[in-house]
Amino acid sequence: MEQPIMAEPAVPAPAPSGLSIRGLWEVFFQPAEFFRQIKDHPRVLLAYLLVVAATAVAVYLLSDFLAQLQIDAIRQRPNMPAGAVPSVEQIKPWMMLGAVLFSFLPLITAALALFWGNFIFGGKASFKQLLSVHLYGLWIFSVGGLIQSGMALAKGSLKASLSLAALVPNEPVDSLLYVALSKISVFHIWELIAVGIGLSIVYGFSRNKGYLLAVLSVGIMSIIHIITTALGKAFS
Repeated sequence: MEQPIMAEPAVPAPAPSGLSIRGLWEVFFQPAEFFRQIKDHPRVLLAYLLVVAATAVAVYLLSDFLAQLQIDAIRQRPNMPAGAVPSVEQIKPWMMLGAVLFSFLPLITAALALFWGNFIFGGKASFKQLLSVHLYGLWIFSVGGLIQSGMALAKGSLKASLSLAALVPNEPVDSLLYVALSKISVFHIWELIAVGIGLSIVYGFSRNKGYLLAVLSVGIMSIIHIITTALGKAFS
């Protein structure tokens, strides 16, 4: 009697060499090829550290502008005593706290993608895979933030923009119109496209469904920012 032939268990392919580092530029120019490797070998640490570092540098470079923006908003409050208005140096440390809070953003967007992709659209992906996709997508946006910080320093104003906000130069940077138009920028769109490609590959969805997931995870944060700005203006 012949013995049944037992199939050998599949041996996972080894992780490509230098994937974490190569992804820092491949995500810009060949995201599909990069995310096909990320699907089987998600990478988190390096991208996370660099996103946080890039955000901290951008906030540091713009801290004087951002602090002055906060001071101007405080001065506009009714019945605000002149002595209660903080100085730029008093506010600047709080700017760095904002950079720390920003580090939670990829965790939030990855969780949103997990909810929509796994529970609503019926796909299957791990949180680490999704976090890896969102981190490398956010890296694109972070590089854009550094470029825009350099432009702001050169111009001496926060109104140095690579977005449609450049069409309304007379609007305050914290106005609803300026904030809304600022979300339609080169690097916002680039990030959405890259994340959409990554999500479609990780889930095995169509490209259009991947883009929809990108909007429902990354894009929803921009929408929330616009809504909170509108509410702030309505009640100020």
